[in-house]
Amino acid sequence: MNPENSSNLEKKSLRSREVTLKLTVTKRGFVVSSIVVLLIIGGVYLYAAGFIGQWYESYEQASASVVIKNIETKEPIKDAIVLIDKKMILTNQAGEAQISGLVAGKRTIQITKNGFIKYSKTINLARGKNNLSEIKLAVSPLEKITIKSFVKDQIANLPISQAKVTLDTKNTESDDSGIFEFTDMTTGKYLITIKKDGYKDFSQEINLDRQSAEHEYHLTADKKVYFMSNRDGKNGIYTADLDGKNPLRIVPKSDKGEESSLNISPNYKYAYFDSYREGVKDKNNNKVYFGYILDLATNKFTKISSDRFPSQVKWSDDSGYLVYQAAKDEADPKPTVLNVYNVAKAENHTLWQGNGYFSSIYFAGLKHVLVTISKYNVNDATTLEGLVSYDLENQSGTPVLMDKPYSFQEDILNNKLYFQVYRDSLKYEYDTEKLEIKEIKEIPDDLKSYVFSPNGRQMIFTDTRDGKTDIYLRYPNKDDEKKITTSGTASAPAWLDDSTIVYYENKPGEIGLWAASTLGGSGQKITDATLPTANYGDGY
Repeated sequence: MNPENSSNLEKKSLRSREVTLKLTVTKRGFVVSSIVVLLIIGGVYLYAAGFIGQWYESYEQASASVVIKNIETKEPIKDAIVLIDKKMILTNQAGEAQISGLVAGKRTIQITKNGFIKYSKTINLARGKNNLSEIKLAVSPLEKITIKSFVKDQIANLPISQAKVTLDTKNTESDDSGIFEFTDMTTGKYLITIKKDGYKDFSQEINLDRQSAEHEYHLTADKKVYFMSNRDGKNGIYTADLDGKNPLRIVPKSDKGEESSLNISPNYKYAYFDSYREGVKDKNNNKVYFGYILDLATNKFTKISSDRFPSQVKWSDDSGYLVYQAAKDEADPKPTVLNVYNVAKAENHTLWQGNGYFSSIYFAGLKHVLVTISKYNVNDATTLEGLVSYDLENQSGTPVLMDKPYSFQEDILNNKLYFQVYRDSLKYEYDTEKLEIKEIKEIPDDLKSYVFSPNGRQMIFTDTRDGKTDIYLRYPNKDDEKKITTSGTASAPAWLDDSTIVYYENKPGEIGLWAASTLGGSGQKITDATLPTANYGDGY
């Protein structure tokens, strides 16, 4: 072997577990041989170190067992967190915990549990098993907090005073600002109950802490709303609370037909509806519908007449009368009738019967109705055309104008009804209070169809501005107005009481019944519903 390409490894000495190696390498093989030797030495060292470490940990391994109890009741505490040297375990039903895989020596044990004072202590773990015996936790002192919350109206968002509030066994009342307060309360779960005449009782379980100590509670007026819906597969009449809860179909479903309309009275005590529920068909096999009156206080309904296909249904402003046109039996030579239904007496009377139809029906005050009669046959000499006033009490009619009027506009504030006639495009004003007519030159602009509140002090109306239809509020003899809705899709408003209105929102993909207050707040959806038919007059 060439001396330049050879290496000599001579063992020199071995002292105190140290090995001294002498390495002689030729110039050419120096780099490669050095790397190989270093790798061998490093591997031996790492192996030895790992073995020694495992042996040491095994030699020093410890475990600990402990029982956690309540210092006052001496009862074991379940689900307490026991932490030693980053190892954690929960106590069992008996309050016991065992932690293994610990290393002997000084360690810190920590024990925590909601409702108890945290425990922390340095302990000295010996090799093997360590029985730490019992550790007793002291109950945390109860935190005292003060509740200061508010009671408000759900729709108007205004304070409700003198609401009776009960929290656990404590009682108080809200003040004029709707504020109530409880002092010296401890954190935890409580049942809060709030009661106020005219509102639904409110009851809720709350988890009381500092974050929930100030809260707004909203009460819903104890009122019912009525609406059409096909939620069970057939159109029907439903009622629900003002917050949409407790929906109920109040006119029983018929297997012969369904309801097709709803027209609620201005005082929100009665409702008129059409229904095919009897399953009757005419000679052309068309389904026949009849008219019914529904008492909203009792949910009982009555068929008002055997006359068919009622239309042009109008309520008087005081909800005392219902006027409508209908059809008699097909064989009757005078097929059309104008009927009036007296709500208080539950009586139906025919005001007119003939071979014609009514193109308009308007109330003139509370006990007169102004109607336009048109002929079916222009050559019929027995049927008069024109404007006729009917007295609803004695069922008598008085001709007003023997022309065919059109383009009616009401000025409810001034008890006026304006219209035109085809002859010479004449214009007229009819005084609905004095029952007098006179010719005029021009009809006033911007007349609104107002709906008065039950107390007569407020008026609501719909108006389209900039392509958006909303509901507005006015007061008699005042020009000021207030915008009630802002959606641009509101329609068919009606008064629920002197400060609450219900109306419909016809949004893309969604039709619903809503409520709003004239006192404040914003509109709130009550429930999904079917839009009322455009044929209906006062109320809806």
